Amino acid sequence: MDILVEYRELEKLILEKSGTELTFSYSSTDTVKVGYPVKVMGIRNEIIVDLRVVGVEGNNIMLEYSGGGSLMNMALGMAMNMMREKIGEAVTAEQDNRISVHLDRIPKAMIVLDKFELSGISFNGSGVNLKVFVKLV
Repeated sequence: MDILVEYRELEKLILEKSGTELTFSYSSTDTVKVGYPVKVMGIRNEIIVDLRVVGVEGNNIMLEYSGGGSLMNMALGMAMNMMREKIGEAVTAEQDNRISVHLDRIPKAMIVLDKFELSGISFNGSGVNLKVFVKLV
């Protein structure tokens, strides 16, 4: 089964749940551009990073980011600390600009994962496509 989550829905959800303003736009079927607003000396800029899905294994999503330079690394460190306060160790920074999302460490995600298995993630001009299979229990 394919589930489409539109970029604007995802942006709104992230803003409501974390207070973090992000923008998403299509880059390729495995990569999305993520914008993060920052103020530098009172001037609002946006750090744009390419976020690529490396793979999905079980309840883990492996992502790789590029772009954004040193400001991105600083912003990512701050974001990881803020997320850790809200969702614990569900998101971990790995080597080589990689991030792992451990869905089984997010209680609300486990409600869905008890019934569905995530097998893939891709992107299109409208949003994020989640490929899931219904678990027959």
